[in-house]
Parts: sequence; C-alpha cells; structure tokens
Amino acid sequence: MGTGTSPGLDDEFPDAAASKGHPLYDSLQKEAAMMASLRHPSIVMYLGVCLDPPAVVTEYCARGGGSLNDVLKRARTSPLLAAQLDWARRLNMALDAAKGMLYLHSCSPPIIHRDLKSANLLVDRHWRVRVCDFNLSRVMEDSAVLSSVAATNPRWLAPEILSGKGYTFASDVYSFGICMWEVLTWQVPYHEYGPWQVVAMVTESAKRPEVKGWGRGIVFGTLR
Repeated sequence: MGTGTSPGLDDEFPDAAASKGHPLYDSLQKEAAMMASLRHPSIVMYLGVCLDPPAVVTEYCARGGGSLNDVLKRARTSPLLAAQLDWARRLNMALDAAKGMLYLHSCSPPIIHRDLKSANLLVDRHWRVRVCDFNLSRVMEDSAVLSSVAATNPRWLAPEILSGKGYTFASDVYSFGICMWEVLTWQVPYHEYGPWQVVAMVTESAKRPEVKGWGRGIVFGTLR
C-alpha cells in the first residue's frame, strides 16, 4: 500500500489556500475531518492532510495507477486485461462499490457522495474496489434535499441534479447504476454525445443507457 492525494485537490487549492480562513482551506479541513471518521474496506483509507501543497493524503490502491474507469478503458484495447475481467470479477467489483456507498449512506448522519463515477472508484492489485474523492460529499442532517453544485460531468449525474433540484440518496443510487452499466458493457456512458446533449436527453427525454440481456433489470432498477 502506498499513499496518494485526493484527486483534483492539487489543482483546486492554490498556495494561498494554506492560510486559515481561506474558503478552500476550510473545504480541505472539512473533507479531511469527514474522511478521518470513515472506516470500511470499500472506502479509501484516510492517512492525513498536507497543507503545502494543500491535499488530503489517502492510501494508494490503484491497479497500475488507475481507477475503474481506467481499467475498463485499457480492457477495451487489451485482450490480456479483458480476459481477467470475467463476469464474476466484474460483479464483485460492483459489489465492493455498492458496499462502500451503503456504508456512507448508513453513517450517522448519512453521507451523500454527490460525485460517484467510475473515475472515483479505485481498483487495487487484488481487484478490490474502494470509493474515493469526497470533494463534493455532504453530510445530510436536517434537509432531505440538498442544494446542488456545479456538474463536473453530466454522464453520471441523476436527472434531478441536472435539473437543479438538488441531491438525495437516490442521486447516488442513479450514479451507481451508471457505473454498473459501465462494468457490464465496458463502454463510456453516452459516448456518442456531447455533455450538453446528455443533459438535454436525460432531463427532457428521460433517456437512459441501453442495456441488453440479464443485466437490464438490475441496472434499470437504479436508473428510475
């Protein structure tokens, strides 16, 4: 096991953010405090916080430096890697992600990830998956519906998020369903469309990724 930093933090936090009272410093501290309280095999382990440059330090558990997104991308062009991703292994990877998300939702108070996607699911050398990147996570306390944040990529976001209605547990479930679709198909969701086309199709036309075969019922159950 090695160490790594929370994805994107090095770019998001300038040197000035290391000063107490800076909004980004406060954001970093909140993320670190939240991650320090989490202990689960399917959640990336928090190791500490660095102020210069500002970053949350976590265990490094990526297979060859990759996330689930990276693994599936390489598998599309590597017969050797593809041969290792049989149905049993892929389903176990999806189960790991589901266990991690169930743990977050079962915390007291519950935690909504808000940015779940295959790029935020790290794969270790034993093919186990851990949920990471809590930059957008928020603890659900009083309100059942949370204010939304700027979309980083609409391909994994639920229709209510893209419509500006806010986040709920169901939003994470939808994003998990998109990740399951990736595991089943090895494809990028809506790869043939641009981001704004995806937003329009998902919100106005209720479009969902196409699933054939036995996995259809499982995936579509999460994308309602």
